[in-house]
Amino acid sequence: MRRLSTGVALLCLLVPALAGCGSDDNGGSEETGSVSVSGAFGEAPKVTYDAPYTVTKVSSEVLEKGDGETVEDGDFAFINLYIGNGFTGKEASSSWTAPDPEPTATETPDPSESPSADDGKQKKGDNKKGKKGKKEGDTEGALSAPIEDPTPEMVQISKETTLKPIYDAIAGHQVGSRVLVSAPGEDAFGLGGADYNIGNADTTVFVVDIVARAAATVDSSGAVQPKNAPSVIESDGKVTGLDFADAPKKAGDKLRVETLVQGDGTAIAKGDQVALRYLGQVWGKKKVFDTNWDADVPGVGGRPATIADGGLIEGWVKGLVGVKAGSRVMLIIPSDLGYGDKGSGKDIKPGDDLVFVIDVLGVA
Repeated sequence: MRRLSTGVALLCLLVPALAGCGSDDNGGSEETGSVSVSGAFGEAPKVTYDAPYTVTKVSSEVLEKGDGETVEDGDFAFINLYIGNGFTGKEASSSWTAPDPEPTATETPDPSESPSADDGKQKKGDNKKGKKGKKEGDTEGALSAPIEDPTPEMVQISKETTLKPIYDAIAGHQVGSRVLVSAPGEDAFGLGGADYNIGNADTTVFVVDIVARAAATVDSSGAVQPKNAPSVIESDGKVTGLDFADAPKKAGDKLRVETLVQGDGTAIAKGDQVALRYLGQVWGKKKVFDTNWDADVPGVGGRPATIADGGLIEGWVKGLVGVKAGSRVMLIIPSDLGYGDKGSGKDIKPGDDLVFVIDVLGVA
């Protein structure tokens, strides 16, 4: 799986507060040089500079206008991103450029030794880019199925916390658009560009492809209650648990996909990246063994979920393929499509059937 080098989604998309390096001036207050971009949406952009290229204020240009949904403040967006240094005329980072190889683990940790936040999703097998997270919903490990490059990153669009050039490149623009943004040092990385060899006064160039939109929430006001299933407990717009008081004692031996809210967005296909909120319980039990409703990233392990064999339990893959963005579904998963006769951790015993409520916010 190819990722933006140096953790672009975590570092450059947020308002910076780090020390920088590089040139101390931008060649004066007047604009100098130029930048041009060629290539179609989805392809690696070819960026050419007449360096040093400097600007005195943030400027943006829609290079290719998409016809998809408009991304608004508060939404999440799947993007591919190029970053360049206008002063040197060099690429700093790009999702179209392979980063240095990362060490990979050959085995997923034994589920019995993993924290309960692992339960219900990570399946034993190859595990690439393993990363432990301590926050509830940040599942240990990463999805292992290979994804065709480049893999889009996901960022929440917020006027308060998103870097201004990135915000300007995405907010108010439609999915399918390619946007060029140039920003002076104080509006780009400022003192936080060291990881990209961009000085605190260097003009930074961003080329952003808006791949998909993901809403912050699913409207559950009209949610239906499926028969022979637990009811959903909500508080302040979040799913907090499942009530089995009126549900049968046994889940049954077949996978059930119950649609509580029917969305009208893109349908999930194998290999897709998906922004989602979820909560899981063992059938008939009161304890929630895993949820990401309060996690910063609506996904699995701090990233969007990859719907692929080998990275998720079989019940998730079979159950989510075909579900449309904007939907809330309940997956009732028999043990053989979950953790079978091995169980997982201290909360999922051998033979336990699982229930998940999943809000599908966006698909890329």
